[in-house]
Amino acid sequence: MDAARIDEIEARTRHDVIAFLTNLEESIGADSRHVHIGMTSSDVLDTALALQLQLACEVLLGDLERFRGALRTLALRHKGTLCVGRSHGVHAEPMVFGLKPALWYAEAGRNIERLNRAKEAVRVGKISGAIGTFAHVDPDVEEEVCRLLGLEPDLVVTAEDARSYKPARGHWRHFEERTGAGKHDTVHVAASLYHDIRPTTAWGYRNVWIARRIEALRGADPTRILPDLTKLPDTIEELARA
Repeated sequence: MDAARIDEIEARTRHDVIAFLTNLEESIGADSRHVHIGMTSSDVLDTALALQLQLACEVLLGDLERFRGALRTLALRHKGTLCVGRSHGVHAEPMVFGLKPALWYAEAGRNIERLNRAKEAVRVGKISGAIGTFAHVDPDVEEEVCRLLGLEPDLVVTAEDARSYKPARGHWRHFEERTGAGKHDTVHVAASLYHDIRPTTAWGYRNVWIARRIEALRGADPTRILPDLTKLPDTIEELARA
């Protein structure tokens, strides 16, 4: 691969992935048509970004662990070192200097936990083709690629995956199996009374009906009714706390 050549092609095509693939074709010839088949640019870029973020987090976590260790050493070294305390920019009661790095040590531990959570949250890959519809690539390919890369595929379930069409129970059963979540951990949000609100109510799920148009409930009993999405975040938070 020739980075300068890729930049040259991108200046003409205004598309980074096309530039990369064009240079690849120049390098390996006709076989290059198999490299990107069924894929879209986001399959490459988003998945590569997820891998970069994993590696970056590992570097940062290593640095943070060393930094935290240095703070612990400093705190222990100065556990008896007297110094003037500070409050509102002026002298306060005396203290030991070791208390300061001890508090920083505790804070660094919380920061490590936050970064570990962020690392896990972005450990997601995507190989679902143009517009993410799996029209030209099988979901099994995405699952296997993500497994090999140490990533997880995004949780998107189609009727074909669930072998069920709403309002049949199979959709929600498939969701429970994939996520491990139960009805008490879930709030279902939907605009369709027939396909979503009535069945989830019957199966004991809490739900929010987005009633964008006047429609008779006809036996449906949604947990909450909203005219639009404006108050949806507050509503979900309220139901989550209940």
